[in-house]
Amino acid sequence: MARLSPDPARLADLFDAAAELPEAERAAFVAARCGADEPLRAALARLLAHDQALTPAFLHAPALAGGPAGPDLEDLADGTRVGRLVILRKLGEGGMGSVYAAYDEALGREVAVKRLHHGRGGDREDERMRTVAEARILARLSHPNIVQVHEIVETADQILLVMELVDGLTLRAWAALPRGWREVLGVFIQAGRGLAAAHAFSIVHRDFKPDNVMLGADGRVRILDFGLALLRSHGRQAPAGTPAFMAPEQLLGRDCDARSDQFSYCLALYTCLFGQAPFARDDLAGLLAGVDDPPRPPPPAPGVTPRLAAAVLRGLAREPADRWPDMDALLAALAEEAARDPEVDLDVARRQRRALVALLICLAVAIDVYIFVGRGDPDVALTAGDLVRLMSIVLAVILALVAALWRSLRRNRINRQLAALLVASAGFVWLHRAIGLRLGAAPTHTLIGDLLLLGACSTIAALTLRREFAALAAVFLTAALLAAYAPGRAPELFSLSATGGFVLALLWWRRG
Repeated sequence: MARLSPDPARLADLFDAAAELPEAERAAFVAARCGADEPLRAALARLLAHDQALTPAFLHAPALAGGPAGPDLEDLADGTRVGRLVILRKLGEGGMGSVYAAYDEALGREVAVKRLHHGRGGDREDERMRTVAEARILARLSHPNIVQVHEIVETADQILLVMELVDGLTLRAWAALPRGWREVLGVFIQAGRGLAAAHAFSIVHRDFKPDNVMLGADGRVRILDFGLALLRSHGRQAPAGTPAFMAPEQLLGRDCDARSDQFSYCLALYTCLFGQAPFARDDLAGLLAGVDDPPRPPPPAPGVTPRLAAAVLRGLAREPADRWPDMDALLAALAEEAARDPEVDLDVARRQRRALVALLICLAVAIDVYIFVGRGDPDVALTAGDLVRLMSIVLAVILALVAALWRSLRRNRINRQLAALLVASAGFVWLHRAIGLRLGAAPTHTLIGDLLLLGACSTIAALTLRREFAALAAVFLTAALLAAYAPGRAPELFSLSATGGFVLALLWWRRG
């Protein structure tokens, strides 16, 4: 059942009002405004407590402290000094601003300095408000997977946001090299935890994309750039963000919530897992024209199971209500897939196993046709030599198929055991028939022994590998019992049980 949560807009209004009050007056304000709405009261109290405990003191000040007149900061050249900060190099530039590496001489550390671009018409006050808003958002989000803000520096003509400097690569640069699905999933689960932490405080990022995620040299993922984040939602919103990663409701200018971030997150995850975008067009006009188009079916990718693909596709649903209830639910599904042990996962090489069993069914049918139709005289009984020759063909084909598919089958323990079981069973039957030929045993007696051998092998597999083999053991042992009572029907019973056993196995692999 989805958790009940307060309306984000109302929560944001109450928080803004309460944050301006002296601390001694906040409890009475919360009690008066929340009334009997306990979820709203708890969420507001948690937000205020978190803000008080973790927000740097400079953000509680009524205004930013003025700084000395600085240089022209339209472009911060290397060596530019801003107060105690010395600009070292430019790290990058986006639609919202430029980011630089700087050295903090007072604290002796490198930091990241973000300078927002001037607003249209040079509205510095609007720029100041956006900078302060982003700083407040980041300061509240004290989480290992969200970049940390240190302070705001105000000069004569600019406001700079000083943040943690992450030594590493953007997710886009990191994913440019071939990565295994498990490695990709681990990185995205970290990023998802950061988004979930933001959503817990009713904050929507609105611009999640690989360029806004950094993978540090320490292996920790941080989400960057909350410049478009929303703590409130009033009416229709103009499209804001990167079109290729926008949710449909963002593209249409509708209200956004945490599920909009979920869409962007799953879009980026889909791209990194499958090496292609889920939608054919990435420009704004094309995306608007195809806003109702479903995502493309994901191509086959090594190790990516249907369950994992389905989890990602659910997050890409056109309607927010059809997506995961929240990021926590999505992350739980992804973590379950990440925790799968490939050594015992039957999803590994499933197609190869199915192909192997399908070919064995074809071989069994071909042998049956030869025995019961193609030998000319159906009244001529099988000889002991016939049994050995036919089993030699079966054993040779099994060995050839296992060798051809071995690169896939050897990837986990279950597949190796299944291949060994198949080869051993065929080998035991061949050896049993060879001994019967040597001792002059009747072919019908040999076939009954073959069925008992296959029943024993299936029983061992049921006890050690998968319980489904118990059904196969029952088939062989029942056939052996019937053949003992009607030896003349032993060839037909052996044929039916062997072919039926392969069909059962094929159904198991299809069902998973």
